[in-house]
Amino acid sequence: MTILKTKKEFFQQCTIFSCLFILGVTVKGQRHEQAYSFRLEDKGAIQSIKFNPDLSVLAIKRNSNSVEFLNFAPIPQTTLSSRSSVSTTATILQPDAIEYSQLSKTKSSKLYDFNWLSDKEIVFVTDQSIEHYILNAERRTLRPLKHHPIPNTNWQLFSREMNLLIISAGSTSGNSLIPFSFHKTQQQQLNKLPKFEVDLPQATLQRSNSIASNISTQSTGRRSYELTERDCVLATIYGKAYLLVIRQVIRVPG
Repeated sequence: MTILKTKKEFFQQCTIFSCLFILGVTVKGQRHEQAYSFRLEDKGAIQSIKFNPDLSVLAIKRNSNSVEFLNFAPIPQTTLSSRSSVSTTATILQPDAIEYSQLSKTKSSKLYDFNWLSDKEIVFVTDQSIEHYILNAERRTLRPLKHHPIPNTNWQLFSREMNLLIISAGSTSGNSLIPFSFHKTQQQQLNKLPKFEVDLPQATLQRSNSIASNISTQSTGRRSYELTERDCVLATIYGKAYLLVIRQVIRVPG
């Protein structure tokens, strides 16, 4: 059984430190010992930062309505082949001097996060929709491919390994899920799958007075569970994709 922690994707673990308006970034992959480092100009707090799979373009989210992009020089193959499997020194990456950006399609929407589907494709997850773009790094432009309206988005789960994007939307309890599938080898394909719901239990809280025999003095309160991103894990079990829901135990004092 393979369990995929969707928060930590390919080359998405970044350590950022700042000094005199310069950000130093060190990047490590989840399954790779190789480390990479580079420097950025400090233009404000970074909310999300992710490389595309081949490390040629860096996407940075600093606000709630746009994503900025920065091209990087190719990594020499001689450098990759000469390094040992366990490295103690990070390879220095060289960023371009020019940043370019892409606004969310709907200006009034709130951009939650973004995900790289491939080296040239990226999706924006907003509170109103899923926006699919294809990137031309040489021209420093992005072209919209498809717009999927999804009102009232709560959270997302994403896995490049499983080719899945799952959106929680609609229900305030978070248990109404909309999956999308994509293919890393077949570009410009993001397919919406049938929506499904996760059954949620009820947390029952009982309170009684000192006279246990008097049923009328007892009161029972019910509180519904909410399904959150931290309750869910994507997993591959015997070659099949599963969404695992981890029940959170609620302990009532007394």
